[in-house]
Formats: sequence, C-alpha cells, structure tokens
Amino acid sequence: MISEIELAARRLATANAESEPNLEAVYLFPSDHQIRLVEVDRSMSSSDMILPFYFPPDPEGGIPFPSALALIRPEEERRLSPPDGWGTWDEARRIWPEDE
Repeated sequence: MISEIELAARRLATANAESEPNLEAVYLFPSDHQIRLVEVDRSMSSSDMILPFYFPPDPEGGIPFPSALALIRPEEERRLSPPDGWGTWDEARRIWPEDE
C-alpha cells in the first residue's frame, strides 16, 4: 500500500516533471513526516553535495506535508551522499518516471 506521503510525493514529482523537460528521474527518500525528493536534472550545474530546499505544506495544492527538494546532475546520482538523516540511496525509491 502506498503511503499518503508517497502519494503526495508522486503528485509533486509529476508536476515538476511536466514543467521541467530536463528532468530524468525523481527519488523519494524515507520519512514519516516530510516529503524528501532528489530530482536528477541534466541542466543543473555540478555540486559536491546534495543541498535541499525546504517548503511548507500546501494542502490546497494537494501537498499536505512539508517537503524538501534537491537537484543533482545524472552523474551525481548514487555518488553524492544524501543529507544527514535522509537514509541511503539503497533506501530511496525512484517514483518518477514510473517503472515501464
């Protein structure tokens, strides 16, 4: 069964993908109280760490949880360490695009 956080995260990931043509993948990192997304975007500049932006809940927009969003380049996927407390890449789930 998909959690409420994952459902909201999928809505957010889909909306972001519709507005960002360079998006290649979106990963959800585990949390019981916050949406934690890492988006893989080939138009981003390189970095040496994952730096999320934090947003408050948006119940009217279908996002009832606080969220954190970080952008990385494709070659940084699984190479950069997630932020403290986010778990590991092995615990993350790719939620966009959905498996073919």
